[in-house]
Amino acid sequence: WDAVHILTFSIIMLNTDLHSPQIKKRMTLEEFIRNNRGINEDKSRGLREDLPRELLENIFSSIASNEIRLDSKHAQEASSSSPSSSSAASAAASNVAAVERALQLAERRGGGEGYSRVGDLGLHDEEMILSVWGPVVSATCVVMESASDPNAIDCVFEGVEVLANVTGHLKIVEALDYLVVVLSQQTSLSAPLLSSPSSSSLLLLGSSEKAQRSLLNLMRIIAEHGDHLRTSWSKAAECLVTILSCDLVRVEFASNVRRRRNGEERRESKESRSSDGFSVSFAPHASPKPSDSSVRYYNAARETMKGIKLESVIGKLVTLETCSLLPLVNALIPIVTKNAAEVEEEEDKHSVDKSGRRSTRELQKRQVTALKLLLFLVNNNQHRISSLWPWIFHGLSPSIENVSTPKELVDMMVVGLLQIGNNAISTKPQVIGDVVGILWLMNNLTEELFSSLADESMPHLFTIVQRNLSAVRAGKLCDAVVSVLERMCRYPSTSTLALEALAMIVLDESMMATANFTRIVKACGVFAVFIANDDLSRKSVDLIFASYLRVLSLEKRRACGFKEDLFLLPEGNSTSQSTHALWMHVVETMHKVCLESRSLRDRRDYGLLTYERIVLSSFLEEVKDQQWVRFFEQVLVKLVAEMLDEVEDKPCPNLEKNIFRAWSLSCLVLQTHYRRISDAGYFMQVWELLKVSTESYFKRNSNPITTDCAPHHLSALLETLEGDEEFHGKNLELIDELWSETERICPSIHHHHKQIKRVRSFVPDLHSLQETLHNVTGH
Repeated sequence: WDAVHILTFSIIMLNTDLHSPQIKKRMTLEEFIRNNRGINEDKSRGLREDLPRELLENIFSSIASNEIRLDSKHAQEASSSSPSSSSAASAAASNVAAVERALQLAERRGGGEGYSRVGDLGLHDEEMILSVWGPVVSATCVVMESASDPNAIDCVFEGVEVLANVTGHLKIVEALDYLVVVLSQQTSLSAPLLSSPSSSSLLLLGSSEKAQRSLLNLMRIIAEHGDHLRTSWSKAAECLVTILSCDLVRVEFASNVRRRRNGEERRESKESRSSDGFSVSFAPHASPKPSDSSVRYYNAARETMKGIKLESVIGKLVTLETCSLLPLVNALIPIVTKNAAEVEEEEDKHSVDKSGRRSTRELQKRQVTALKLLLFLVNNNQHRISSLWPWIFHGLSPSIENVSTPKELVDMMVVGLLQIGNNAISTKPQVIGDVVGILWLMNNLTEELFSSLADESMPHLFTIVQRNLSAVRAGKLCDAVVSVLERMCRYPSTSTLALEALAMIVLDESMMATANFTRIVKACGVFAVFIANDDLSRKSVDLIFASYLRVLSLEKRRACGFKEDLFLLPEGNSTSQSTHALWMHVVETMHKVCLESRSLRDRRDYGLLTYERIVLSSFLEEVKDQQWVRFFEQVLVKLVAEMLDEVEDKPCPNLEKNIFRAWSLSCLVLQTHYRRISDAGYFMQVWELLKVSTESYFKRNSNPITTDCAPHHLSALLETLEGDEEFHGKNLELIDELWSETERICPSIHHHHKQIKRVRSFVPDLHSLQETLHNVTGH
């Protein structure tokens, strides 16, 4: 350890002695060797040795022929810099840290060997390397930047290779980062020339041997020591994306790669190499009437691209340690999300000439390439998805909302985030909130953007539903998932899978939140109206009926005294209020399906049939007091009124039939439950609603169905009221008034009324008729 400092000090003294004009008598070689005698000491082993004489002779002759001096620029900067400046402080701190690290390593070794080897490089004393790497790397990089002589370039890149091996073996992150940044700048493929067209970058690369060797060394460092890179990934990623998006290289990731089938080997050309999940191929660059020099430069760039072994580099990126993979991901995200305005601002900042600026098409190509690489890396690191997800989600989401983001990028981002989020939920449940965010971003897209990504994103959405049914039925995934499914059902290519996903949600037997139940039933109604196929529409109506049956089953369980609820999550409402409210929501949903003008003939017929079955259920027994008035006004009568409005705008024979069915349903409900409505004191209000609806129906929709069938239903209703002895006895005047009003609205009913009176003249009332029959038959 002391030998390093003594020799360094001796070299400085020798440089001063040999070249200072103030010194008259110069040091000789023998004096220099004598001054350094015995300094190579290892106290732990009790050894005291001389440094090799050949080494000291080389040092002496080198210093004698080449004085160590700062150039004028660096000397001026050094003289003008304040010792307290941030750069000086930073450099000092870096050197101190390096020395302290080396001392700690030496101390840990204790009584072990005083010398260590780094691989087979012939380099000794690891502690020395740890303390002096900063000046050595800096000096090498300065020479690399300024070297123009071929011999000097060979020498410096040999040194770069040695430094990369040594610092990589010792895991000196700062040194590797420094090397990568300088090499990236020398390749002409990263900023500030980043904005120049890819063709210009390739010409610059092909015309410079230094740029070519810099690229080869850069890719070798990534492939061999990528695990130890940190801050330099920003520059390395720029170079890598430039390579992958240039015209000489074609890289296809994941699904675009042809895999082996039935034992057949993949056929590859000599210019193509493949690996799991991606393929790399090289194509000649088509340039219109290129000059001879251009052809030569492009060929040189092409050979360099082939020599960097991209398949090894990309393969290494997939297996990077997390501490290195995260910086790479963070370096790729800005390349993906940087829009044209930001690039133009950066070009202005670096004073890039307008003729050398990248076109919008080339910028978008870089963005797409960077995004493909990013998604490829993340999808191939599922075991580390919990660490990668926050950076991916928060990095890409803002660009989805940005209207200036190209359509192709938005499609890839949404589909990629859905795929990654789907895999992330299983290992990190907290991701559900972010997945909800993605789904809302997707749902807020314009129709053009949404339709373009529907086919590719629907399978991922289906998988999310399939794997997370409990979170959809009882958690916060419901609204977002169902909203996207509602849009998916409008496209023929995705409607079937969307309905399967909705059916899975409806028919699953896990617990469901009440709010989610109402949202899902509403979605079934949207499917019934808007889905692209009539058969699928009927299946959607069946899902609404299945929801009704689930509520009916729940009501019966509760009526039987079962306290455990196997369907709905517990809420503050009472049993009857809860189930009745759910039934009313199902009824209102079917009401909207039947009213929807966009429903086709078959859909509306099937919807009305299901609507009748749901309305005429035991839940009507739970309707109380003022609820009867609301039920008739907001559901039954409203359905008739809105259908009448529609038929006036667009006459349709089938619609007339549906209107009659809706009106007759109102009569049937009153006929079945008149006693309960009367006991609650709301019979007259309900009757007034039905009377107004009937009067409007007869006036606005006069047709054979109305004149032939409607009187029979009205007569049956009034006959039921008259036939109830108790009700008839209390409401004699009311019933006569009802007949009068009905005859005014529908004159043909007068005939029915006369026949009833004739029957009553023979049998005064139904009770007497019952006694007569009993006496005759004995039953």
